[in-house]
Amino acid sequence: MDGNASSIEFRCSLNATVTQKILENLPEWKTVVVEAQQIEGNMQQVRFFIAASTLTEIKKWLEEFQTKIKTTYNVRTTYNNIKGMQVKFKQLLHCQHRIRSPNMDRSTKNTNCQSRITVTLHSERAHLKGKALPNAQYPCEVIFVMSHNHDMTLAEALRLGAVSKEVKDKLKDLYKRGHSPATAIEMLKTDIFLNSDDYEKKLNDRYYCPEYRYCSYVYNKEFKSKHGPVDFNKNGKEFLVKKIQAFNKKQERNCVEINFSGEDYVVTICLPLLKRVHALVPTETIFINSFGGVSHSGIGIYVLSTYPDYLPLGIIITSSDDANLLCTGLRLLHNLLGSEIFGGNTEGPKVCLIDDCTVELAAINELWTNVKCYLSSFHMLQSVWRRLTSSKHNIPHELHDSFYDIFKKLMNSGDEQEYNTFYQEALTEAQNFSSYRKYLDHYCQKRHKWVLCFRESSLEENLDRSEVVMKFFQDKIFQRARLFNMEQLVDYVLTTFVRYYELHLVEAASFRSNKFGLGKMIEMPPLHLIEKIIQHNNYLAFVPDDDLENLLYVVNIETLICSCPKSTKGFLCKHSEWTCSVFNSENFNSKFSETNARTLFYKIATGSDPPLEFFETSDIDCASTELAVIEEATDFDINYHISQEYINEQTSSDEALREGQEIIQQINLQMNTFLAASPHEVLTALKVMSEQISQYNTASSFASACHSFGKDVHLNGSSDPFLEAVPQKKQKIEITYNMLISDLEENGQIDLDEDHVI
Repeated sequence: MDGNASSIEFRCSLNATVTQKILENLPEWKTVVVEAQQIEGNMQQVRFFIAASTLTEIKKWLEEFQTKIKTTYNVRTTYNNIKGMQVKFKQLLHCQHRIRSPNMDRSTKNTNCQSRITVTLHSERAHLKGKALPNAQYPCEVIFVMSHNHDMTLAEALRLGAVSKEVKDKLKDLYKRGHSPATAIEMLKTDIFLNSDDYEKKLNDRYYCPEYRYCSYVYNKEFKSKHGPVDFNKNGKEFLVKKIQAFNKKQERNCVEINFSGEDYVVTICLPLLKRVHALVPTETIFINSFGGVSHSGIGIYVLSTYPDYLPLGIIITSSDDANLLCTGLRLLHNLLGSEIFGGNTEGPKVCLIDDCTVELAAINELWTNVKCYLSSFHMLQSVWRRLTSSKHNIPHELHDSFYDIFKKLMNSGDEQEYNTFYQEALTEAQNFSSYRKYLDHYCQKRHKWVLCFRESSLEENLDRSEVVMKFFQDKIFQRARLFNMEQLVDYVLTTFVRYYELHLVEAASFRSNKFGLGKMIEMPPLHLIEKIIQHNNYLAFVPDDDLENLLYVVNIETLICSCPKSTKGFLCKHSEWTCSVFNSENFNSKFSETNARTLFYKIATGSDPPLEFFETSDIDCASTELAVIEEATDFDINYHISQEYINEQTSSDEALREGQEIIQQINLQMNTFLAASPHEVLTALKVMSEQISQYNTASSFASACHSFGKDVHLNGSSDPFLEAVPQKKQKIEITYNMLISDLEENGQIDLDEDHVI
């Protein structure tokens, strides 16, 4: 039978509310509803028949049913092999929030919910002993008690649901690829991150993202007992070699190479997308970003990117932090690409931008003798800010800003004389801090590598928001990999890392440039905190804690360093993410708006040219189009009125007016409650709403706006309320800043003068 056909038929008289509730609960199968009644405790019971004739079809219907209502039903009793001639199978199920055993300590889950299901599979014969059997075309009878005594949409309820079969199969596949339960969870989260717009919701839904205990259960029962564990200490290298060989065979080209040096080894990865970057982008300057602390096992990760577009050129993973291994990895990159490396620059790039890493410098100088290495401005500023804010150097808070400003002036010096002036000023300011003076002297010896006026004039490195966001972008990818060993990390890069770039490049090419830098990768702040994120100056921002009302963290926008405990341990924190999402969009997005760049991104991501209509603009005659729309709009049923969609035909104007006035009174009471709870915040919102309402000139336009109120339009990608709120936030930032700081000063929470913040 075609159980998947969408057809729900009602053969009983029901009111509109019950009918709608039934339609919301039942999956789209051929269904005949024959009865609905109230039973004990005002619970609603529905009896219906579905076109399911086998146990497999019944199981599939139950899965779709539980997925649709986001509630799990546990089997209470099953009757198999029934000898009767009318019933072939029967099963009783109850809501998971009803725990029958009194010995089970499940108080948080048990609400004694009375919702239950009885499934009965009848004989499909049309007649039995000369009597006609009812619903011979729909042999499966279901009695469903719909009423629940708990909210099925709360995150707490979703975390207690069943895990989908698809997720279970993904876990098995991940274990075959060498993952552990802990790393498998991270891979599942990454997959949700890539393929879902509602990441936060699915992260709290056990159907999509189970807990560690379940992942461990599947590992021990479904994988370890059948295949045995993978001992990476003994068989890790062999496992990795086989994986690389299988991957290259599948790609029908060499994309990954591995080289062993005693116990150490290096893996170089250049997937088709990365090879297209080499072929399409002439590269004389490259940027090498190292992630030495990404794994607890000492693994080093080096990502080569173009500059200034930060498109990936290659990934090198070393088993230890060693210059010889990195040099070998760079040679393997030459082997994989041949004459196409760096856009045809087979002798290597002319300029490398790196952080202050001796391993990178030694490897580059050994392989490319003519290359010039400079220290990245981003890494330099990040280094000095970490040093200034580190408690062990005992530099007072009120001096952080001035020391940082002078260091930036040093880095951006226009000529040698200006540099010497700023350097002496920096030494004078730091005369009481010998440790910081030694730090300045150390980098003074390297000034030709990081001070802009001492570099080649052709290299104009300007620290803009794009470098910050792309650094954040890559860090966010590899931060998820901290639990991975070498084999798991290689699998992560092969299956996930490049997928990030594919998605974001296509989004940028589609003129959704805000998604390239600020889409799924960067977490948006909660809506109620957007107004409270305050930019103090060009590089510092105040970000409130989401739990403690009067606690502010200081975030350096240029270095992505926050004063919160997580950031001080070297991790990227949510406060830095929130700051990037609010303040970095305009400067970054403008970088990817030109047609040539969009064409390049599309070709790199897909390997083909964009279709002809991809960049076409509309040349339609607006006047004729408007006339056609008007003519079409005049062709309507004269007996139809828009109010019929929302108001019952029998409702008179007086009744509608009276009911509307009651609703307005309720809204007024609710708004007064919100205003009393948070006067400043709600007043600002009310002014915006009042201004919007004043723009509506007709009742129809106001009604249309009311119908759109509160809908989550950002989930379908059509708009982003967080980014839309940014311009409004900037207009009111000064008012919010003054109010917030005034309150904190009165409570003794913060000490602020005209130029400095603590």
